[in-house]
Amino acid sequence: VKVGKGQIIKSSGVCRSLDLQLQEMGIKENLHVFALEGEKVVLGLEWMKLGRVKVDFREMI
Repeated sequence: VKVGKGQIIKSSGVCRSLDLQLQEMGIKENLHVFALEGEKVVLGLEWMKLGRVKVDFREMI
């Protein structure tokens, strides 16, 4: 994966069928494991296929 500063980071494995709770929505996904400082979970675009998404980039919500 290419991160914000252009650095390439390789996955060290996959957690399969991991249950996540995002507010009122529960999802089960395969998550790739990366050594990232300060972040617990980074969601890519793949999870958005689960439904309609409304994003306000000005307010970052």
